[in-house]
Amino acid sequence: MKKAVLSFILITTIASSNYAQTTPDTTKLWTTGFKAAVTFNQVSLTNWAAGGENSLGGNSMLNVFANLKKGKTTWDNTLDIAYGLVKTGDDNARKSDDKIDLVSKYGHNVISKNLFLSANLNFKTQFANGYNYPNDSVIISKFMAPGYLMLGLGLDYKPFPYLSISLLPLTGRLTFVSDTSLSLTYGLDRGETIKPEFGAAFKVTFEKELFTNVS
Repeated sequence: MKKAVLSFILITTIASSNYAQTTPDTTKLWTTGFKAAVTFNQVSLTNWAAGGENSLGGNSMLNVFANLKKGKTTWDNTLDIAYGLVKTGDDNARKSDDKIDLVSKYGHNVISKNLFLSANLNFKTQFANGYNYPNDSVIISKFMAPGYLMLGLGLDYKPFPYLSISLLPLTGRLTFVSDTSLSLTYGLDRGETIKPEFGAAFKVTFEKELFTNVS
C-alpha cells in the first residue's frame, strides 16, 4: 500500500512541473511559444486486498503555437503532438496516447468587430502502429493510415480572446490510408489510398488557463 501512495505523489509532482513559454516577436505582429509536459506513473501492489494489477507508464506532450495579428487580419497556427505508453501486469506495453494535430486558421475582419471571414486547415494522424488488442498481431492503424486533411471556409466568431466559434458551410476533407490493407477499415474502397469528401463543419475552441498549469 505504501508503494501505491508514493507512486501517486510522483505523478502529481512531475505533472505539475509543466513548462510553458510565450515569446512575443520583436515586430509585435507574431506571438509564439510552446507548452510541454513529460509524466511518469507507477503502481506497485503487494498483498492489496482490494485487488488490482501493477502498472508502469509514461506520457509526453508538446504544444507549439505561432499567431499573427496585423490590422484586421489574424493567422493562428498550432501543432499538438503527444505520445504515451503503459504496461499493465504481464501484458506488453501499449499506447496510451498518440497524436499529431496541426491547425491553421486565417481570418479577416470585414463584417463586425468579433466576426471574421475564415479559412480553417486541419491535419491529423499518429506516430506509431495501433493494434487490435488483446491481439497484438493485427494492425488497425499506422502513420498516415489514417491521415486526415480538412479545409473549411466560412465564419469565425470571437467574442473573447479565449473563445472561437466557427461555422464552415464549405468544407472538404481528404482521408489518406497509406497501407491499402486498411482501406476498407476507414471507409475507402479496396486498394484506394485517398478519399475526398465534402460537407460542412462546426467547431468551438475554448483555450484559457483556469488555474496555474491547468488549461
